[in-house]
Amino acid sequence: MKTLILFLSIISLPSHAKLKHFHNFSVNVVDEDFKFCIIGDTGTGGPDQYKVAEMLEKEGCDQMKVLGDVIYDDGIKSVDDPLLKERFLDPYKNLLKTTPFHLILGNHDYRGKVKPFIEFAKKTPNVFLPSRNYLEKYGEICFLNMDSNPYDMLKPFLRSIGHTRWVRRTLKKIRKKGLCSFIVGTAHHVFESAGSHEKANFYMGRLFKRHIMGAVPLMLSGHDHILSDQGEIGGTRFLISGAAGKVRPLVYDNADWAIGKTPGYMVLTFERSGNSIQANYDFKIEGTNGESVTVHQGKVIR
Repeated sequence: MKTLILFLSIISLPSHAKLKHFHNFSVNVVDEDFKFCIIGDTGTGGPDQYKVAEMLEKEGCDQMKVLGDVIYDDGIKSVDDPLLKERFLDPYKNLLKTTPFHLILGNHDYRGKVKPFIEFAKKTPNVFLPSRNYLEKYGEICFLNMDSNPYDMLKPFLRSIGHTRWVRRTLKKIRKKGLCSFIVGTAHHVFESAGSHEKANFYMGRLFKRHIMGAVPLMLSGHDHILSDQGEIGGTRFLISGAAGKVRPLVYDNADWAIGKTPGYMVLTFERSGNSIQANYDFKIEGTNGESVTVHQGKVIR
């Protein structure tokens, strides 16, 4: 694994000046051998979380992306909450020495207080959560990290107005300025799943249908405690990596591929394919000898 440390660009380019919650990193992940490891539904402090952490230590990840439910079952109360040590710092203590963890929050995190997570990230090396929604740029690749929780709460219409506005305006500016050649969306909640949640509610579904489908070629979620390739829907490939701490069985037969009741994670890399960019994804679980094995893979070209 490269000992590369990502730094925010200290130069504020005029074309980016009006982008809210924008973070520009000085690495082009298409031209470098850069590996994103995608995990979700992690924070139990139990055997499955430690098992996946051990597999990830051997994977050679350059960056971890955590798709929510960082701390079960009820989030945290303060920046000094002991659950942060028990269910995040301890399981990932070896990885955190060299590997940045970029977080979004899940519904279980929202059962506690949200601001302490952001404060925790500010004071903890290699933990990144600058705001509830944020855009990351890695050369030609952008990650649109969305807080989907307001769409799944009481009075979702009122709570989600600001979040929808940020998504809409950010995507508009990306297109207008030609900021990214390939956009990856992340959110905790699913649009469609072979797990127990099956489909997004009305408000969340509307967000995906109006703003994500077709505009974002690859969408990553957790939430359902499974690994799943839901296939391409409306011009967007929907993937679920939510089996890095708590797992559940499959419920619905609506995916191109899915596996339940099995701890695991996903690896995401990028390469050039002619004049296009190709995203390669591999779902991995523990093999018979304790090593990680790929059980499903695919690609998205844009």
